[in-house]
Amino acid sequence: MAPSSSIRPALSARGLLLALALLFAVTPFLQGIPGGKVIEAALMTLVLLSALLVAGGQRTFRAGMILAVVTLVARWLNLLNPHLYPAWAFLILGAAFFGLVVFQILRHVLTAEVVNIDTLCACLCGFLLLGLLWSMVYSLVAAADPKAFGFSDPTQTLDAFNAFYFSFVTLSTIGYGDITPVSRAARMFAIMEAISGMFYVAVLVARLVSIHSAQLPAKPQD
Repeated sequence: MAPSSSIRPALSARGLLLALALLFAVTPFLQGIPGGKVIEAALMTLVLLSALLVAGGQRTFRAGMILAVVTLVARWLNLLNPHLYPAWAFLILGAAFFGLVVFQILRHVLTAEVVNIDTLCACLCGFLLLGLLWSMVYSLVAAADPKAFGFSDPTQTLDAFNAFYFSFVTLSTIGYGDITPVSRAARMFAIMEAISGMFYVAVLVARLVSIHSAQLPAKPQD
């Protein structure tokens, strides 16, 4: 059975948020340790499977399941033989899958009738997935043009973690300046991410406030 058209909040949103929190907390410490890439791939697998439950609706669930499966296959094949199976396949498929899930979360929140902890978890999941989506885009840009990004430390390159870091710095419009987009494509995507982050927060806050206001009991007339 596919999930219903709405998110299963008690399990899906909270489970996905827990999987994302685990990925974000552990990933920075996996660089250079034996089996670090395998652990990271396992955590990403957990995130993908958790996100799949959020892609509610029968048709959307089926599309999400196909995307999730081929993304996982591409990720593990790249891990086992990176020379034969390039990372760009996983990055394109992963970005498409996360885009689908973010869309579903937005649709759920914009049509929700009540605001509760599960709705807030879904909103937070959408924001974090948006950052992951753009990190994959930046990795694709860097793979196509290694000089697309500049670094204050010339020994640095835009590896997976640096793409993740740059994405969330851009999404939150902090902009430390230690990584800068140089090519036109990189600059364009950085602008698009900053705009998408601001609109995501603005639209969801406005919607949540509207729903919460509608839930408040009407004041008695004098």
